[in-house]
Amino acid sequence: MNLSTPPPDFKYILFERVNPERNEQRFYCLAYLPTLIGPAVVRIYGRKDGAQQVVLPAPFDSLESAWPFIRKHIRARLRRGYRVVSTA
Repeated sequence: MNLSTPPPDFKYILFERVNPERNEQRFYCLAYLPTLIGPAVVRIYGRKDGAQQVVLPAPFDSLESAWPFIRKHIRARLRRGYRVVSTA
């Protein structure tokens, strides 16, 4: 995955981390969406079959200005053992 520049059609990226031995079934969704405060990065995470948490949206003027923030979170998820499930 090339993380140097944002894909022109980036909407979201979905990660998961499943480890049956440790009873882990986690997900993490990172999206660039229109919100009431303007375009923002929205993060949702939690257990796949349980509670979910939504982090307050981080507003950005454009996808290009949000990309360093998004890239930092993508790298962090990959370092922590998550794998990419879906992108749009």
